[in-house]
Amino acid sequence: MQFEWVGYQLATMGYVIVTGLLLTHLNLKSVTSMVGLALMLSIGLHYIFTQIFIIDLP
Repeated sequence: MQFEWVGYQLATMGYVIVTGLLLTHLNLKSVTSMVGLALMLSIGLHYIFTQIFIIDLP
């Protein structure tokens, strides 16, 4: 993220999906929940850090 190749939201989404899939077995239910969780976390954390804590993210 330091070099701004990907934004904070995409980096968070990718991290949650990859980490979640490594920790669970690869089936359709876990993939669907990981994508949903990753989407909610990436949008939610971006909002919290930029709007509430007023931190400039890459």
